[in-house]
Amino acid sequence: MQKLSWWSIVPMLSCAWGCNLILGNEPPGPMPAGASGGMTAGSASTVAGGAGSAGASGGSANGGGADGGSLNGGAPNTGGISDPGKPKLAECAGQLEKSWVCAASGKERVQCNSDETEAARQTCASSCTGGWCEYPSCSQLSKICGSALNRDCCESIPVPGGSFGRGTDAAAPAMVSAFRLDKFEVTVGRFRAFKAAWEAGYRPAMGAGKHSHLNQGQGLSDGNGGYEAGWDAAWQAQVNVADAAREGTYSTWTSTPTSNENLPVNFVSWFEGFAFCIWDGGFLPSETEWEFAAAGGSEERTYPWGTTAPDCAHANFVNNGASCSHGSTHSEPVGSAPAGDGVWQQSDLAGNVREWCLDWDAPLPPACNDCVQLATGTLRSCRGGANAQGADPLAAAARVAITPTTRANTTGFRCARAPK
Repeated sequence: MQKLSWWSIVPMLSCAWGCNLILGNEPPGPMPAGASGGMTAGSASTVAGGAGSAGASGGSANGGGADGGSLNGGAPNTGGISDPGKPKLAECAGQLEKSWVCAASGKERVQCNSDETEAARQTCASSCTGGWCEYPSCSQLSKICGSALNRDCCESIPVPGGSFGRGTDAAAPAMVSAFRLDKFEVTVGRFRAFKAAWEAGYRPAMGAGKHSHLNQGQGLSDGNGGYEAGWDAAWQAQVNVADAAREGTYSTWTSTPTSNENLPVNFVSWFEGFAFCIWDGGFLPSETEWEFAAAGGSEERTYPWGTTAPDCAHANFVNNGASCSHGSTHSEPVGSAPAGDGVWQQSDLAGNVREWCLDWDAPLPPACNDCVQLATGTLRSCRGGANAQGADPLAAAARVAITPTTRANTTGFRCARAPK
């Protein structure tokens, strides 16, 4: 089931299209001559293409990533037990019990006790920001992204805070605090590294993945006294990294590394996107954060690039009945259409694959500050249009919602991060 709105929620598309979506097989426009269908996945690979070993990317169960554990060889979470003999750390001043902060070196993170002493310490593979170790998905991945195939696939760009009207609607104002949003959609190569870590035993810690830089660690607010809860251990059963889970028409996944490594990974559920972002030191963006970046904040752009009508120079979509892509998967390498970049230079905010957001689907509240929809429903928000869809969903304000277990050829994701 799916619904779509542009400035306001509009009626459902045809049943046939919606049913195809739930099955994960949305047909694009006419394929170019000679193009073939999806690729068939083979045997599992747990080494190639990324930070595949437990020592490199966080093998132990219930550890690592954003919240505790042994990712990147760091110390395990000791549970925040206070020791009166320990000295206080300046980094822990004013921090909540069991909260994680970056050490002064910028290369480690520290878990704090309530008495401002150290409970645990973890060494990051690259850097620490906002208490999170970052980017294990690119620790062994070459710079193969962008239109020149020479950009860091894990590049993350600051988005300054500000206010705007969601849906270009003055009746739905929102304030967004500064954050970072990855330049590129998550690629096959990056997801391959996550697959290896998951198979080696990585699991997100309970409560991980919150916007812990907001509201004294409580994260995004629902505006009614509630705050995001983060990862639920019960969701682990919804994460399937097997090759077979990525199979389907126009899948970008291959069982071993190929030339697809810089294509956006598709056939990914909401749970898999959320777990990946936690492991990679980030979180899923809220729907409001995503739209703020796509609309250029207070500029409230019609499309990420402005008001120019969509064409194949700006986005990968179905243009006048024909696909913009000439590849067999109908996806293009991330960042292939720089003319379509947003104000802060994020690529593919329109087209290629649409992107999971954190929120449950619900009508927009009249006003919000750093907000998220927490009311439990059956659909999760998804934004940005896709390679098998026409122009309307490319608008920055267009809203889509699908079941969180859905794996579709049109659906991928990108991660957001705490500001530096």
